[in-house]
Amino acid sequence: MSYEYDLTLAPGETQIVMHLAAQNENRTLATTKAGALEALGLDLFAGMSETEVQQLVNFVTEGLVIDDVTLVEGNDNTTALFTVTLLEEITEAVTVDYETASGTAEAGVDYISANGSLTFLPGGDSTQTIAVEIIGDTMGEIDETFFVNLGNASGTVIADGQGIGTIENDDLIPVDLELSLLVDVSGSVNSSEYNLQIAGYANIFDDPTIYNDLISRGIDGSVAVNLIVWSSSTLQQESIPWTLINSVESSQAFAQDIRETLLPQFGGSRPFSGGTSPGPAINFAVPLFFNNDFDSRRQTIDVSGDGTGNSSSTSNARDNALAAGIDVINGIVIGSSSSVFNFYQNSLIGGINSDGTPAFAFQANTFSEFEQVIRDKLTFEFTPPPKISIEDAAEFEGNSGDVTQFLVTVTLDRPNDEQPVRVIYTTDNDTAIAGEDYTEATGVVTFAPGETVQTFIVEVSADTTPEDNETFLINLSDPTNADIVRSQGLITIINDDEPDLTITAATVSQTVVSPGETLDTNWTVTNVGIEDAQSSWVDSVYYSEDDTLTGGDILLVDRGAGPLAAGASYDRTQAVTIPFNVTAGDHFLLVQSDRQNTQEEFNETNNLAPIPIEVVLPDLVVNSVAAPATANFGDTITLSWDVTNLGVGSALGTWRDRLYLSTDETISGDDRLLVTEVRQNTLAPGESYNQAASITLPLDSNIADGTYFILAQTDLFGEQQESDNDNNVNIDPIELSIPPLPDIVVSNIEAPIEAFSGQDIVVSWTLTNQGTAAASGTWRDRVFLSDDLNVGGDQLFDTFEFTGVLEPGESITRQQTITLPIDLEGDRYVVVSTDTGNQIFEFTGDNNNSTLNQQVMTVELSPFPHHQTYKLLG
Repeated sequence: MSYEYDLTLAPGETQIVMHLAAQNENRTLATTKAGALEALGLDLFAGMSETEVQQLVNFVTEGLVIDDVTLVEGNDNTTALFTVTLLEEITEAVTVDYETASGTAEAGVDYISANGSLTFLPGGDSTQTIAVEIIGDTMGEIDETFFVNLGNASGTVIADGQGIGTIENDDLIPVDLELSLLVDVSGSVNSSEYNLQIAGYANIFDDPTIYNDLISRGIDGSVAVNLIVWSSSTLQQESIPWTLINSVESSQAFAQDIRETLLPQFGGSRPFSGGTSPGPAINFAVPLFFNNDFDSRRQTIDVSGDGTGNSSSTSNARDNALAAGIDVINGIVIGSSSSVFNFYQNSLIGGINSDGTPAFAFQANTFSEFEQVIRDKLTFEFTPPPKISIEDAAEFEGNSGDVTQFLVTVTLDRPNDEQPVRVIYTTDNDTAIAGEDYTEATGVVTFAPGETVQTFIVEVSADTTPEDNETFLINLSDPTNADIVRSQGLITIINDDEPDLTITAATVSQTVVSPGETLDTNWTVTNVGIEDAQSSWVDSVYYSEDDTLTGGDILLVDRGAGPLAAGASYDRTQAVTIPFNVTAGDHFLLVQSDRQNTQEEFNETNNLAPIPIEVVLPDLVVNSVAAPATANFGDTITLSWDVTNLGVGSALGTWRDRLYLSTDETISGDDRLLVTEVRQNTLAPGESYNQAASITLPLDSNIADGTYFILAQTDLFGEQQESDNDNNVNIDPIELSIPPLPDIVVSNIEAPIEAFSGQDIVVSWTLTNQGTAAASGTWRDRVFLSDDLNVGGDQLFDTFEFTGVLEPGESITRQQTITLPIDLEGDRYVVVSTDTGNQIFEFTGDNNNSTLNQQVMTVELSPFPHHQTYKLLG
């Protein structure tokens, strides 16, 4: 188990006393020692409140706790055993559930998930174990953790509910480079120069581009770096141990370690100063390469300093390091001294860098230049060498007695500018056998400086025996001045001793087409195999954006075919129609034979023939729209418009033109549709048509005098695939006015002032047209009785139609008889409404069509005769 505490000293305090209590098997010892302390007059719980004492006692003596486990991963699966302890005596069963959870270790990859429950019985064992299987491997990686969590305890509490499982890596971690930085801190380096030198390294590793642009491009995308400070022959220290840099964050953490360890302003310190002796520093650094957790492709030592040492001991240290396996020792000379530079060149540096160039020494004339020189040096060292890849290859076997030459390609991801790159290749059997199916081969591929592609030949033995495709391998090894990123190529010998349907010709009647256009497709299929094709199959034509057949291509037509003798051919001609929803540009018709692969062939890759076509689109433009300059709402007017195809393709099939009446110059949802015309003609490039329509302008309550626009739109629904859809609308303004309108009002309502229920009464009223136009047609008048002086919600008694013409200023009087209800009584007012169905459009005049007669009419219940029933006796 592990615990973390945050401790804070209050103002005036100088110490903190921590009370630690042992658990499990150490409780007896802890209690004994507590008693001993008390005998000495020391209190185990000194300074603790009663509550704190109780919490400590409870923690020690009650509940369930789980321990932590650390184990070495291994190559095979192992088991991590977590111990769960019940701290108190119990009188009834205690149960608890457990379940694993991932941390940096991943379930199914690093360990096997586990879950279950534990039961503790009275008088039984106080400990139980949980087994978690750890998955071993041989892959180098960092130490990883997972968790075992306790939960749902019954009969007690959970005092410590999480066990931490740590899987310690026992495999070397693969990296592209192990780099040891040897930094001179001898007495000739003053404090400011020391700070510049150490800060230079820290600043470089703090830069995200060091990882993103350099380290990440390696095969492993990681490096391991340590930093050693040195001065005299006996003063060397690994200040920053080997650190994995596999991300920007880890690079920046390494930079921060440098600052906090070695820079005083960050809490670090300079460990020592003394004479200059780089040889012992190299001797100190070499064993650390072979006692770390990393396995690299190359090992490099960097030495930086401002002085010389013993030439003999330094060169001996260099030679011993190279003999031990260090690939290169590079240097940085600080200062402009030529003697120091010559010492580095002659006695210190040595070996070969990853790109084949010899060891180098850079020179920083001053300590202030050191950071830039460090950047230049690390850029060179962290830049991965070229990467070698071998490509797979496949060829047809050929006929008996022949030898088929297979061309194998090896590539570099970038040229090596100064040194040649070499790699050895060797063939190896798979299903194909050397000496029977191919000729065994080995050799060297060499890339001269600047080259990135090389090829070599492997010979395959041909025959006429039908058989499965066979494969053999070509392996790359022992690269020089490069790394291998793909070391094995798969070579496939394709059996060609079967039928083989091949499209040997494919043409179209025209290569420039428009959407919706129909053209003829012609193709020839030949059986180039040595066996007859005896099945039936389907040939197909597709429309495609490119010359390869994919799921998004459009099937245009199928044609049946087969059988076909070896060496025989057939021709097909088929009309196909280009889909409407295609784009302009260079596209293809794809002719495919045996689309469903019903005929077994030795080569299925030659059944497809692409035919290039160019798709050109129309562009329908409304050149003009013509409307009268002025009109009244309700008038019937003639509108005309011209449409031209300005595109390079024809407009085929159907499209629609529409005219709208709008208050502005753009089409929107509140515009009024006037007319829709359907076009079903072909409009070739440059052709035009003129269309006219007679329409009646709207006349309703939503009109107002003003300037309006007739909007003409072509290809309303985008039925034509056009090159430009932004020029399909044109406009013409029109001044519209509200025309003279009738306005019918009711007046002079006359009715009796007294009446009896159930009787007929005569009501008369006068209709006057006070508008500026005649009211013509049929409309309805209605008579209501109201029980108050307000119009609305009144009782309808009858409706009367009127047909005729009422000229402006003209009046007519209407008289009608209505029968009062038998049960009506009380005061009533007569209301008359005219044009109740709005048959006559009056615009705002519709608001004055009802009038109430303010003369009250009193209605009394009529006296009814008394009826007596008599019984007649016979």
